[in-house]
Amino acid sequence: MAAAFTIPPATVQVQAARISQIIEEPNPLQLYSGGSQGYLGVLVGDVDSDSANKLRLKEVRGALICLIDHDAPAAQALRVNDVLLEVNGQTIESAEAFGRMMPELPPGRKISLLVSRDGRTQTISVQLADRKKMESDAEQRLPLPRSCPLLWRFGFPPSRCRP
Repeated sequence: MAAAFTIPPATVQVQAARISQIIEEPNPLQLYSGGSQGYLGVLVGDVDSDSANKLRLKEVRGALICLIDHDAPAAQALRVNDVLLEVNGQTIESAEAFGRMMPELPPGRKISLLVSRDGRTQTISVQLADRKKMESDAEQRLPLPRSCPLLWRFGFPPSRCRP
């Protein structure tokens, strides 16, 4: 026995427009209020109970590193699946909390990160780069349309970006 269903065309159009809007929205982790901003070079996600168990975390909190910019300071010290627990002694509860912290940190500042890696915590020091300089350097190496800001640096080829 087979089941079938239809989706009204108007619903498809609304959802397609929303998906397109989400793709074109700037990444909230990349926004800043002006001036220079420090750049670590990670894309993070929230820690859920399943990932906390797999990563041997004591608590369900922190920012799980999903991607690392290979040209950024993070590439020297951090790994995918590291969990950021603190920045300069400030507890990180979620990826969103980490994203709110980063715009406050100026380029050139050395920050202290408490990281959980392979079930153990360790403190790692990293000197932040200048976000504007990193973006400028990236655009000179490979100019991309606005709909694809720096995704290629995280392993997504430019062919996946919409012109």
